Amino acid sequence: MKNIIKINIIGLILILLSTFVSAGSWSGTVVNETNNPLQNVNVTAILNSVIVNSSLTNSGGMFTISGLSDGSYTLEFNVNGYKIFSRVGLPYINNSDPLKTDLTWPVPFKMYKADPGNLTGKLLGNSVPLANINVTLWQNNNIVASALTNPTGDFVINNLIDGTYILEPDAGSSYINQNQTIVIIPGQTRNVNINLPLAPGSVFGYVRNSLNNPISNANVQIDSTGYSNSTDSNGYYIINNIPAGSYTITAYVAGYNMMSLPLTITAGTQTQVNFNLISISCTPSTEICNSIDDNCDGQIEEGLNCGGGGGGGGGGGGSDVEACSSKWVCTYWGTCNQTGLQTRTCTDVNSCLVPHNKPSETQSCTYSTTPKTETPTQTTTPTIPITKAAGTTAEAPWFTGAAILNFVKSNIVTTILVLIIVILFSAALYFYLKRK
Repeated sequence: MKNIIKINIIGLILILLSTFVSAGSWSGTVVNETNNPLQNVNVTAILNSVIVNSSLTNSGGMFTISGLSDGSYTLEFNVNGYKIFSRVGLPYINNSDPLKTDLTWPVPFKMYKADPGNLTGKLLGNSVPLANINVTLWQNNNIVASALTNPTGDFVINNLIDGTYILEPDAGSSYINQNQTIVIIPGQTRNVNINLPLAPGSVFGYVRNSLNNPISNANVQIDSTGYSNSTDSNGYYIINNIPAGSYTITAYVAGYNMMSLPLTITAGTQTQVNFNLISISCTPSTEICNSIDDNCDGQIEEGLNCGGGGGGGGGGGGSDVEACSSKWVCTYWGTCNQTGLQTRTCTDVNSCLVPHNKPSETQSCTYSTTPKTETPTQTTTPTIPITKAAGTTAEAPWFTGAAILNFVKSNIVTTILVLIIVILFSAALYFYLKRK
């Protein structure tokens, strides 16, 4: 017990001594070359090349760095726009002497403005120089400076204080504007080149028949690409995120002649392309339930109740004709391309003349540099060939060598248990007969 008390007393004394030893401080004032106070100057106390503590100056330029142990410190002053400087050879802090514990430098520390930095650069759009484009320099959510690019895409912004900035080009909707982080160093020129990619465009429009009635579920695709979509119930479609360029766009649907038109996509804009499809050898007649546009108006079985069911007896005209029901089989989704789209192919195995409810063949996705391709898995079940004599019904006997081998391979645990039981039974029978 005495030892514990002794240890606690010693620990308390050491804590008090360490607090006393580290009680020194340095204070002072920082001004600029015109003797005006400088705020937010970071003042650091360094002892033997080790940072001990630091403090920021207040609105009056004053600072106090406390918690300093004995020693002769170096004070370093740092703030954006001014040259960093250090004050060495300061008086020695001696915490055992009350007159040398809390020290204050009698005259202000003076800082001088740093040499300005400069920024130069070139702005390109799809590797082509962009002229008369405004580039803006931001710092702490404030505009610091801006400049216009010349005919070759070059720009210059001078007299910048050191620090970190955000460079923002404004090339309009034709390009994807990308900001860059810029670090300015006093007395140096920072050069930066920016190449903006073209913004994608889109195409929209409608698909109608020769009587200008909308055709729903018509397929619209851009040939030789993965871009496609289907028309809605009003016959309208839209395809987004298409790279700028020249294409051929095609619309098709069962019962109508396919139509292809030239398409030019301009970066950042929407292009309208409309289709009016002509029925394949369509001679107007009375509309009946046969999944065909009988009256050539671009609609199937409008105004009829073709729900199936019923049955019973002849007569009744065309409304009793059974409609074709589509059965769709789709491939796996392909890899996600750089435009954020996946595609697949869906086929109507019933080959209806006018397919219904076709699943979407495109969907949005997240592009990855290491795309994963979905691979179908198949399970193969081993079979035993069976020879069947004419006029007889043959089944594979379970006791064939192949069947027994297959059973053992797929039921190894059961086979081991059966062998153990047989061995034990044989041993018991042996001893029983021997005893008799």
